[in-house]
Amino acid sequence: MNIDISVQEPMLVRSSPVSGFTTFTIYLHTSHPAFSVPKSSCRRKFSEFQWLRRLLLRHHPHRNPPDLPSSAFLLISLDEKFLEQRRLGLQTFLRELVCVPSYLGEKAVHMFLQTELNINRIQENVDGLRDDLVAKHSQYWPKISESQDVSLAMEPTQPRQIQRPRSNRVSSSSTGESFPGSPAAMWSSPHSYGSALIC
Repeated sequence: MNIDISVQEPMLVRSSPVSGFTTFTIYLHTSHPAFSVPKSSCRRKFSEFQWLRRLLLRHHPHRNPPDLPSSAFLLISLDEKFLEQRRLGLQTFLRELVCVPSYLGEKAVHMFLQTELNINRIQENVDGLRDDLVAKHSQYWPKISESQDVSLAMEPTQPRQIQRPRSNRVSSSSTGESFPGSPAAMWSSPHSYGSALIC
């Protein structure tokens, strides 16, 4: 029962000429029975990882969730070295998280890992106000080829083909704003990364 999870493809999303945030793609392949979808891709930003950790700490006060990498100001977060450190930190966070059986019982974890539903929508599911199905909202697109020569870009690049039968716009933040379909309209990656089977 393997869980193959990796965090890749940092992408800058500008909210103004002087500010913005970076999102990362979460790739998940699994045969674990706790997951209703065996293969998925989604994009998440750092503040959403922080929300997930706070939720797990509230729901499991006697267990300390895995650590997240440190926060940073935008100018620092544009540095490739920093992005790589953050990517590795987020990947380690998720790999340690999915090895904890009690966390795999949390619907919020599955929605976070396998959908791009925004945090408000996930919280409504946690509170029992909604009953969204992960399988209905999950999606998958292939990883960037390791042979591609890509660098961190501040402007949108040409879209690549993705397996995305639904709408090409998704809500992907705690405020519910809509972004171009991930990662077709705007993505950047300093490197291509492999993943490892865990648990």
